[in-house]
Amino acid sequence: MVNDKSARFLAEFNKLENFLRKKIDAANHETFSRLVDLAGSRKISSVSLYAQDLKSYSDLRNHIVHRDASKTRFVAEPTNETLEGITRLVERVTRPSSVESVMTRSVFSCKRDDLLSTVVKTMGEKIFSAVPVIGNEGEIVGVLTTQSIVNIFSTKAFSSIDSLLVDDALGLKDPSETYEIFARNRLASDALEFFQESSKNGKSPTVILVTQTGKNRESTIGLLTITEIPKIISLLSF
Repeated sequence: MVNDKSARFLAEFNKLENFLRKKIDAANHETFSRLVDLAGSRKISSVSLYAQDLKSYSDLRNHIVHRDASKTRFVAEPTNETLEGITRLVERVTRPSSVESVMTRSVFSCKRDDLLSTVVKTMGEKIFSAVPVIGNEGEIVGVLTTQSIVNIFSTKAFSSIDSLLVDDALGLKDPSETYEIFARNRLASDALEFFQESSKNGKSPTVILVTQTGKNRESTIGLLTITEIPKIISLLSF
């Protein structure tokens, strides 16, 4: 029946609208399209990522539902594909995945005064592309990456790493390489946005380190590099 499918579509759409109004504490007079724009301006990545899709479903709602002063009437019927699509979109927007669901959990860390050769050997054996570096007081002070090591060998300052410490490598690190510390409950869409923005700004995003609450004195429980981007995109697709 038209009313059945249309009612289901409207129910899903209302979940989106109610979520957005509550998320940004918007006034009742704000249109749905305006809600999406406001969420984007407030850097709510789980909304801005799907901005065009959300507005498309809003346009579709206007074609399916007609409202007047007395009642709501359904004037068109959505397809099964449309119903499945908006249901998945509701899931992605209102219950977004965290970085914990996509991060690499096998983490190896090193100290500033560790021999670089020992760390490089472990990275090769364990196939680690990024290693958090821990300072004297247990704080995260940097990240050693395969690109960092390449940069060392590309300089004329050293012909061997046998006598070098990890701290020496950090000193030769490309300043365009960046890293960020995320709390385990940060959104996967935030991670994708970080990698995208770093690239746009001419930086080389190296890694996102994940700790319990995003503080640099906490143990690293996971990490994400640009190699996780396909996994993130797959997770966020609907």
